[in-house]
Amino acid sequence: AVTTPALGGGDNSYRFRWISNINTVGWGTAPGTSNASSYDPVELPQRVPYNDYNFRRIVYSGSNDVCFDTSNAVNLIDFPVITGNTINTISTNQPICSGSAPARLTGPQPLNGNGAFIYTWQDSTNSVDQWKNITGAVNTTNPDFQPPVLIATTSYRRMAITTACTDFSNSIIITVHQPILNNNISLVAGGALDTTICNGQIPHRFIGSVATGGIGIYNYQWLDSTATRSLTLIPGATQTNYPSPPLLNVTTFYKRQVTSGACTVKSSATIIVNVLPPITNNVISAGQAAVCENTSPEPIAGLALSGGSGTYSYLW
Repeated sequence: AVTTPALGGGDNSYRFRWISNINTVGWGTAPGTSNASSYDPVELPQRVPYNDYNFRRIVYSGSNDVCFDTSNAVNLIDFPVITGNTINTISTNQPICSGSAPARLTGPQPLNGNGAFIYTWQDSTNSVDQWKNITGAVNTTNPDFQPPVLIATTSYRRMAITTACTDFSNSIIITVHQPILNNNISLVAGGALDTTICNGQIPHRFIGSVATGGIGIYNYQWLDSTATRSLTLIPGATQTNYPSPPLLNVTTFYKRQVTSGACTVKSSATIIVNVLPPITNNVISAGQAAVCENTSPEPIAGLALSGGSGTYSYLW
């Protein structure tokens, strides 16, 4: 409401008339209650770029309003409310794993208001009643925001600001799944991580602990690799353990991958199955074909071996 200081003069009895000039249509009696000492302006429907109100008060006093006085003009500007202040949700309402940064938050340029927009981004890790400004994203001209790495579910919203108007966008939630833990693997024999077999043999089965963290539901996938290729999914090896490794003819490395919600982690440990080449050249020959009874034969000789580990023991 528009008010003025206490009046003086005339016969100390006053009558009032408020007049207005709205959007330059000319002066006339102000709409609404216009005969009181104060005036509550009637708001017109929104208008772009704004509604321009000018008000004056005429005060009458004395018989037949013989005294009157017209005040100075008061100007009010009524800007339309900000619209279109929204955050895109296509890529933001998807969960992420703890320790990851979500996709950049974007939104279109809002409409209406007055003048250029500035933006303040806010976040909340508890509820919408505990919003706080994000350091470095206050009163910025950038309409977008890149959230940092998150370890807890966090909500975001954008405040669009012009000289006279402020508007809060929709809020979006970045759901953060907790990291996967306890992804431990070993060989069934003694808990070791490596073993040595001969070409064409089958290694001991592999075992893995039950994972924790994530969202409580786990998908397991065993992976293998050799010196000539990177880790590859093993078809059908989707259990906690890997009970049936195949026979091997080359040294092979194994890991287990666990997925839970938005989190995927490979075991830090690697099971190594060293595969030795088969022993070859195990050929022996006698120094002589026949000897007389009670005569010691010449030694039986063997060729130099290859394969295996290169160190040999013998049993005749």
